[in-house]
Amino acid sequence: LTDMYKESPSLSRYFTSADIVDFSVENATVTYHLQFGVPAEDDGFMEYMMSEELVLGIMRQNLHDENIASCESLGLDPESLLLYE
Repeated sequence: LTDMYKESPSLSRYFTSADIVDFSVENATVTYHLQFGVPAEDDGFMEYMMSEELVLGIMRQNLHDENIASCESLGLDPESLLLYE
């Protein structure tokens, strides 16, 4: 995830870190904490630039581009994405 967001044309300048918060072998679930440094003075930034759709879309596109056979059934839970201002 770190490389993916560091290389993203849209989010690389804001990306700070990616940490594993929880990992479950039983159901193959990994919970990550992604941190982005965003401008505090821009009211529209979180609404228009740092949207859930953009963050998830970059991850989905990367998984598709990588075309890794073992990740064919990999899914993302959009409900698990929380943005904090």
